Amino acid sequence: VVDDGTMGISDVVRGEDLADSAPRQIALMNSLGYTAPDFWHVPLLHDPNGRRMAKRDGSDSVAAWVASGRGPDDLVGKFAGEIGLIEQAQPVDCMQLAAGLDLAAFSAALGCGSAPLR
Repeated sequence: VVDDGTMGISDVVRGEDLADSAPRQIALMNSLGYTAPDFWHVPLLHDPNGRRMAKRDGSDSVAAWVASGRGPDDLVGKFAGEIGLIEQAQPVDCMQLAAGLDLAAFSAALGCGSAPLR
């Protein structure tokens, strides 16, 4: 919370499983005198078996991706495809992806609402 406040973070994009904690974080930031960022919640990523991807569950690690010869653009493209930022998973540069990102439109398209938690 303090790091986000001192860095002036304006938007936080994270998994929908963390939506319940956003009001507490907003209240904490406000009580410390910081301007809280907008919190956007997106669907969780799933592995090929439909399970939520989490390192504690033995899902692919970034190290495993790199060891298999896949680079950062492959990983970004997989995640962007999984959550609907691009039509299908394909290598994509994260800076190019971010440059064209409209969080309100993206969130609305996912059925998550078109406004962040503030």
